Amino acid sequence: MMKIAIAGATGRMGKILIEAVLNISDAQLVGALDHFSCLQLGKDAGAFLGKKTSVFITADIPKVLRNADFLIDFTTPEGTMAHLAVAEKTGTKMIIGTTGLSPEQIDILKHASAKLAIVFAPNMSVGMNVTFKLLEIAAKICSQPLAVRQAVYVHFRASEGQLIDQGIALYFKAPHSFTAEDVVELQCHGGPVIVDYLLETVLAHGARMAQPGEFSERAFLNDKIDLIQAEAVADLIASSTRRSAEAALRSLDGEFSRKIKHLVDELIHLRTFIEATLDFPEEDIEMIENARVREALALILMECDHLQSAAHSGVLLQEGVHLVLIGPPNAGKSSLMNHLACQDVAIVSDIPGTTRDVLKEKISLRGIPLYLLDTAGLRQSTDAIEGEGIRRTERAMHQAECMVLLIDDRHPEDLQRLLQEYKELLQGRPLLVLFNKIDLTGKQAERIADIVLPGGGACPALQISIKMAQGLDLLTETLLELCGWVGEREGQFSARRRHLDALKRAHAALKQGLAQYQQTQSLELLAEECRLAQEALSEITGEFRADDLLGAIFSTFCIGK
Repeated sequence: MMKIAIAGATGRMGKILIEAVLNISDAQLVGALDHFSCLQLGKDAGAFLGKKTSVFITADIPKVLRNADFLIDFTTPEGTMAHLAVAEKTGTKMIIGTTGLSPEQIDILKHASAKLAIVFAPNMSVGMNVTFKLLEIAAKICSQPLAVRQAVYVHFRASEGQLIDQGIALYFKAPHSFTAEDVVELQCHGGPVIVDYLLETVLAHGARMAQPGEFSERAFLNDKIDLIQAEAVADLIASSTRRSAEAALRSLDGEFSRKIKHLVDELIHLRTFIEATLDFPEEDIEMIENARVREALALILMECDHLQSAAHSGVLLQEGVHLVLIGPPNAGKSSLMNHLACQDVAIVSDIPGTTRDVLKEKISLRGIPLYLLDTAGLRQSTDAIEGEGIRRTERAMHQAECMVLLIDDRHPEDLQRLLQEYKELLQGRPLLVLFNKIDLTGKQAERIADIVLPGGGACPALQISIKMAQGLDLLTETLLELCGWVGEREGQFSARRRHLDALKRAHAALKQGLAQYQQTQSLELLAEECRLAQEALSEITGEFRADDLLGAIFSTFCIGK
């Protein structure tokens, strides 16, 4: 059995390393040194190994190392040196991930008698101290040393000493930076030539380009932000409307994270009583009454419902909706496209079949991003070009998230023909029917009875006139409703589809647990469903995650950030 101790690996990076080591079947966690604030990690790693692990937490270095084959060390440079001195006596092997070691301390590690594996940041070669290298590069470019957290006006110089630019340099010493690591920020004038020249110089001194999302990933791994906040950084950068930017800022500030944490805390509170009742039936523990269980679960389910709704709005703000305009020729699709886009995007003509291709335009509808697709009119045609346009319309319908079917109010018979002809493509997607050109039929602009669909269900319908601007405010409200927008919320945050998926799985598990408990009164089944719900919610913040989740998320970021 391989015996492992830990010291200082409180961040997620340390947890990942420890979980990788402890995933070996014959590994056992035997101790945690708490004088470098790794008490919580000791508990987390113990939970990872389950009941197989016997963890004691102490500040007695010799006691821990005498009982361990390996010490995983993510502490301070002083802590690492203290551990090394004892490890050389006990023969304990060390895996070192400490940053901030001085050149002298690194030299001591190189010549130590203990067996060591040194884990440095990936942008520096093994044996090169990260902090020392960072400040060395900065001093060469800025021609002077930098003080901690002080903005310094400097002259940036190339390797041969040529002047690149004049600007500001700031040194943020760990852990007081965005990533919780040592960071040097160089602020130059924004012209692309100057920026490229300065970047080339930095790279020439031994630095490397950051990977997509690497700064945010490091901040996440070092416990500066959770996964929701990391994603909010990318969402803020990619925001296409003011409302979506405000929502991303709220997520970055922790609004969404706090709501998830509250929901998880409620689940933990309920699970505590359930597990205690199951594990210690002979002890004098207050038994859970059926009514209390149902009441607690009902409240958690209601909160989960509200959070799902808010998250759906958050997804709309960030990702928008693809809305396809369909209908027979000359029904007003291009006119509607131009009205929503507030410009002449599509050609409008009385000649049927004017639109031969799919026209795309991104708009903002009261702060909600919409991706509009104007399509060729749906009809039987012998024209080869128009026929290809109709096939492209059908492909757009197949990929649509929402559809608007426009009908010339003078030809209402077109509605049933198209509903029958495209029954499969229209099924399962939000649909709005618009009877346009009511200025020619003398009708009022209003919402009328829902249209019953051939495949089952119904969809809303409006009477409007795009040309005479009748019913267009009602159209806007109905389009937002069609897309799933439920109105302005106080504290609206940004969200992603994976968050929605996790919330749906948590809700389904809780609903299943409540149903099973009502039928069987089985706390065991309820405990398992509550565990699954908590696991799904923890995926959102990154406390629990699949192995490939981080790579998939951070690879979508822009370069560096």
